[in-house]
Amino acid sequence: PYEEQPLTWDDPHGLRAHYTKLVRLRKDVPALHSSDMALLATNRDDAVLAYIRRPSASARDCHGSALILLNFTDHSIDVPLPVRTKQ
Repeated sequence: PYEEQPLTWDDPHGLRAHYTKLVRLRKDVPALHSSDMALLATNRDDAVLAYIRRPSASARDCHGSALILLNFTDHSIDVPLPVRTKQ
């Protein structure tokens, strides 16, 4: 049913190094292993997905949370973030 063609490992868009960095980042940041996340509202919810991933309880002493901002447009977008101060 499928035409058998060899799998090509070409990287015509030069993204291999970028994805290698993302894989390493995921391995190094415990918050990215956890399913604990909270969506954040932005001034551009039509174009940006923003959320915080928190480390699992067993990894909380390793690192803090990770802020994720995904821009689904083809241009840069400014997204103001609330500033939180420690009291």
